Amino acid sequence: MDLPLVLVERRDGVLVYRLPLWFRAVMALIFLAVSAALLFGGKEPGTVGWVIMTVLFLALLYRETWYFDTAKGEIRHRFGLLVVASRLVIPIESVTSFRLVPWVRGSVPGSAEEKRENDETLAASRGTQIPDNVSSKRRFLARRPYLTLVCESSQTTATINMVPGRKGLSLRSVADRIATYCGKPLQEG
Repeated sequence: MDLPLVLVERRDGVLVYRLPLWFRAVMALIFLAVSAALLFGGKEPGTVGWVIMTVLFLALLYRETWYFDTAKGEIRHRFGLLVVASRLVIPIESVTSFRLVPWVRGSVPGSAEEKRENDETLAASRGTQIPDNVSSKRRFLARRPYLTLVCESSQTTATINMVPGRKGLSLRSVADRIATYCGKPLQEG
């Protein structure tokens, strides 16, 4: 499942790239509906019912948030469950660039065909062309392009987001805004 992240700017000027609020609201509604159905259905929920409720509850608690804070000079990533989320901190001065990296599932690494498909995916993210491999149609066992936004620093390389090729234009827009905000270049490839 492709979890859509949204980029918002807080009042204090920090850019936040996170799961939208509607995601948590939908997860809460689904959890409540399934829980009510299982608990008030006349019988006690079986093992499968408890597993479903547990998975839905964990989905409700999931967190995926990037903070781009130039005032503090850092990029923070919080991910995992709300109560036990992991944290990654990258100083902005150590960031060398942000990079959009294409990847086509089903292509042979290093081949001429892979290079062509990667170039087509990047071109589609610029809005200059929409090649066949980036169409919105889903074909079984077809090659599917993806575009990844990566933060490269002297400490680490962190994947910020990965989206299907058909959503590359929106990821490029987010990447441009983040790179401009942090004062770092946005590169391709």
